[in-house]
Parts: sequence; C-alpha cells; structure tokens
Amino acid sequence: MLGKTPTGIYKKYFGIREFIKAFPDEKACEKRVLELKYPNGFYCSFCHHTTFYRLNGPGFKRSRLLQCQKCKKQVSLTANTVFHGTKVSLHQWFLAIFFVTQTKKGISGWQLSKQIGVCEATARLMLYKLRREMEEKSIEYQIGGLDKIIEMDEFEVGGVNAPKQNSLILLEKQRNGRLGRVRFAVLKDETVKSLELLAIPQIAAGSTIHSDGKKTYKKIVEKYLHRLEIKQVAHWEESHSHAFLNDLNTIVGNFKTWYRGIHHSFALRNTAYYMNEFAYRFNRRRSEINIFERLLNRSITRARILKRSVLFSEPQYQPLAA
Repeated sequence: MLGKTPTGIYKKYFGIREFIKAFPDEKACEKRVLELKYPNGFYCSFCHHTTFYRLNGPGFKRSRLLQCQKCKKQVSLTANTVFHGTKVSLHQWFLAIFFVTQTKKGISGWQLSKQIGVCEATARLMLYKLRREMEEKSIEYQIGGLDKIIEMDEFEVGGVNAPKQNSLILLEKQRNGRLGRVRFAVLKDETVKSLELLAIPQIAAGSTIHSDGKKTYKKIVEKYLHRLEIKQVAHWEESHSHAFLNDLNTIVGNFKTWYRGIHHSFALRNTAYYMNEFAYRFNRRRSEINIFERLLNRSITRARILKRSVLFSEPQYQPLAA
C-alpha cells in the first residue's frame, strides 16, 4: 500500500524513528519478507500446499527455513531474493535499504559499514546488489510518449588525468517544461549501432527528441519506426547549445557533483551501478515516502543476484526478457 506499511506506522514521512517502530528486530523483518514474497499466502512449489511450519534453531539459515506441512520440502525465506545466501541479518539489510533510499545523496560503502556494523567489503557488496536492483528495464519503463520531449546528449565520466567513460543521458520533459524521468547508459563506442541498442528501446512512440544535431542521432531517427523528430542546433547556434539543453546539463552536473562528493571516485567499470542509483532516486523524487517500500519489494520479488554476477559482469541496458 503506497504511503504506509501494512501496519500503518508511517503516513507522511519515514524517518529512523518510524523505521525502528516498523522493524524493531529480525522477526519483524522476516515477517515483512514473507508478506512480500507470498502476497497471497504461502504456496509450495512442489505439492501446491498452502500451509507450512517455521523451523526454529540457532543461526539465520535455520530460522529462515519454511517446511511444507504436506510434502515436508523446505525452502528458505530468502531464496531467489537479493538476500539469497547472505550471512548478514535481514535487519542489517533493511537498514541498508533505509539509508540508501532515505538519505538525499545516498551513502558510501565506508559510511554504511559503520552504520550497520559490517566490514567495508560487505557493505560495498550490499550496495552493489541494491544498485543492480535499481536498474530499470527498458521494456518495463519507457520514457517519453505523445506530447513529451526527450532531451538526448552524451557526456564523459572520469578525472582530468584519468581514463574517461562516454555515457548517454535521456531526459523526459513535458511541453510546459516540467521535468520527468531521466535515464543513463554507458556507451562502449560512438557507433550508430550502440546508440540504437541503448536509446531506441527506452524511448516510447510519439516522442520528440531535442539534441545538439549530432550525425549519429540523425541516423537513429531515420531507422526508427516511429520517425522521431529532432530539433537541431544550427552551426551558428553552437555557442547557445548549453542553454538549449540547460535542464539536461544541470542534471549531468548534479550527477558528477553527487558521486565526487559522496564517493569521491569509482572504477569506470562500475559507472553503470552509480548511474542506476542516481536515476532511481531522481525518478522517485516526488514520492520519497514510498521509495523504501518499492526498493524492498524489488529486492524480494525479483530474481536473485549472485556475488559473482555483481563482481564480474556489467548491468544490462538492452531490452531484457520479462
């Protein structure tokens, strides 16, 4: 239910006091995971029975086991969630989600490790898993549409004397200038094919694109089924292109200020993860009270994320299977 937990503890805001009231201990967190994982009640995937036992015993793994009353098969409460196989308590995970969603500028791995009582390496892994959950699939969350404008441009991430990563930004706007959602993507190269794979699946039909008139953008529009219209900046207007894309450039500046201020620096291979976090928070800026519950729901209902998939692979920005 939007705006409050099922217990109705918070309605207008969700601070640390409300969090403690809602989730005072491990049992309260386990109860919430059970409610989100089985919204219509427990359902055994082996015999389709609907009643279960909770197994008691020392350690988190034992206490999280559910056993079907009929076939006696056991399933972990955290199986196939972002908490899959974790040795960290659910209460610490809930605290991590709280700090990530309720702090305006996010939190670094070092600071999170101090707040929830884990080592820095564990805190960083937790943050990477949560940032991967923040990734929005193109086929689920397209931006733009009829009577909407998409501002599109490229920018670089990296230090002055360090390698740089070229990235794409798409900003949704209403005709009256009201800002909508933002989407980032990491570009492996500047070819038309790369831009097609990253930009087109994310833009809804009927959108109007505003850009600086780059040639690769023209070719994308020519191949696009819905024939998006591009507003180009003429050669003699190049000095005014920043004013033309003022809102987009402001968001790029905010993103760079954010990661330099909170994280100071990061490896370029992790650029997409930080873009996920910034975009997720920006796109839900008008519903901050719900952002904790939304990320928690994603973390439980989506497929599990293994440690090796975070450390040795890149987030996907192409259309994924539903």
